[in-house]
Amino acid sequence: MSDKFDLMKLARNNQVIVIIMAIAVSISLAWGIFFLPRMKELRAKYLDCRSCESQVVDARNLIESVSKLDKEYGARILICEKEAASGLDEFTKHGKTLGINFLSVKPGNVIIPEGMPYKILPIEMEIEAAGEDFVKFAGSIDELKKAIVTMRSFDITPDKDDGKKLKVDMVVDMYLSLRDDRAE
Repeated sequence: MSDKFDLMKLARNNQVIVIIMAIAVSISLAWGIFFLPRMKELRAKYLDCRSCESQVVDARNLIESVSKLDKEYGARILICEKEAASGLDEFTKHGKTLGINFLSVKPGNVIIPEGMPYKILPIEMEIEAAGEDFVKFAGSIDELKKAIVTMRSFDITPDKDDGKKLKVDMVVDMYLSLRDDRAE
């Protein structure tokens, strides 16, 4: 017998083991070349998908909260310029029910803010009311059904003739739709 290690003779005697090892090395090599880079791409795409899913969940939550607000406050829409008179009428009737005396009401020129989906009709008014009545009125103008109105500014002075009453110079903004009134 020879003292030299004969690799070829050993391989012939253990052919099954050599074939299995060759297959294992081939599979490992194929895994490293073909599948490992694809797995990295898949992980990156998975993270993108998770990010998109969280954005969708946030959007759904926002839609749900807005729909709850619509149910709570009524699904009001912006009125057009033709309907501004009826919105102003509702505003003054609402004030009168709360004890507000309208001394003057003067609508201004319509403002179209750049890049906004609405117009603004500023309305200057002078009113007379008791302090508590004015507070109720100012706190309830968002309850109007026909018009969306916000209070821009007000200046309160005591009435010279009646100390229990206040004179208020105020400017409110009525929000109007951008749609063309002539197209209707």
